[in-house]
Amino acid sequence: MTSQEQLTLFTRAVEALGGVRAVAQILGCSERSVGRLLTGEMALHEGWLRGVSSALLEHAVLCRKLERSLSPDFPSNLLSGQARAAGSGRREDGGWTPTELCDRSCAAQVDRS
Repeated sequence: MTSQEQLTLFTRAVEALGGVRAVAQILGCSERSVGRLLTGEMALHEGWLRGVSSALLEHAVLCRKLERSLSPDFPSNLLSGQARAAGSGRREDGGWTPTELCDRSCAAQVDRS
């Protein structure tokens, strides 16, 4: 990995964690220091990388828990009007499923071209 590739990954990590202010709080440094890291003015060292990596792992665990609590793939997450009728792609209330909405939207975009 080159230093530029590492800096690009670090920048993506900062964005994923909520930006400069959030990462400054995570790392216990100033926003200016994080800005200097992002511009390459200040070198990334193992401590910065370890701190951001740990925060990414914590964030991933939180995201996974939220996904498991919200995903419609788990029937217990759905309210009565959101559940699909058995054997049907349609919701019980007759509304469009997200996949159907996407398919209709994509078809409309193709028709316009």
